[in-house]
Amino acid sequence: GTEESIDWESHGKAMKAFGARKHWVTKHFSGWAGSGVNMHRWGYRSTPECPRCKEPESTLHVLQCIDNNKMILNSPTGV
Repeated sequence: GTEESIDWESHGKAMKAFGARKHWVTKHFSGWAGSGVNMHRWGYRSTPECPRCKEPESTLHVLQCIDNNKMILNSPTGV
């Protein structure tokens, strides 16, 4: 099964390296992060667009948008 194919030791080391960001990383890469698209889907935003560039803000967009990358990299929490 899937569980047996996961290298849990490496997974643990990788998650430990993320430190305080591990929850953000897990939610982001599983597609459950609070991106504009998800917040719109869940009824918390009136539009799914990125507040900086106005493109649909998916979890992938969060990493690719130049303005969002500046925000993430300059954020004190890194998220």
